[in-house]
Amino acid sequence: KRDWSSDVCSSDLGAEPVDASGEWQEIWKALSESQHAKKLRVHVLYCQDEIRQALDALADPRISCEPLVSEQTFRQAVDSLLPNIVHFFCHGSSEAAQPRIELARPSDYDAELKEGSIRLTSADLAGLGRSHSVWLVTLNCCQGARSEGRVRSIAADIASNGVPAVVAMRESVDFQKAHVFAGRLYAN
Repeated sequence: KRDWSSDVCSSDLGAEPVDASGEWQEIWKALSESQHAKKLRVHVLYCQDEIRQALDALADPRISCEPLVSEQTFRQAVDSLLPNIVHFFCHGSSEAAQPRIELARPSDYDAELKEGSIRLTSADLAGLGRSHSVWLVTLNCCQGARSEGRVRSIAADIASNGVPAVVAMRESVDFQKAHVFAGRLYAN
């Protein structure tokens, strides 16, 4: 039997810090009602203490978490946990010559910074395909699937590096709609 595992990075700032609790609530509701719920393991990399408090309150042995303090934290979680699903709730941008996602550290969130200090490009995320455990990456962020001229989107680059499925948005997306989307995605 397959051990369904997931790595969730909840780290959105955008124009201002966004409470990721709604994202987590939608995801957890969908996952806990899944036919695979008993086989689940979820590891959350968080930037806001409210997420940690919500996870601690669940007291569920299938859930673990740690603060997202560096790019290395993310890499170590993927390398050691070998997740099947990696879900990002973060800021995305295709404005530069190199599209990126921006993840917030707890200190970024607490300081109410407008940009996350951990910036990941397609090259930084290429390792997800090489891990051979990841079969779905969700970029629940703005512009993760947007190409600009000859520059490919982050989603296209992740898929071309071996991840079988990538879900991403081409346009900017309202964070509340992103929460609902996440819940419906994992409910199916």
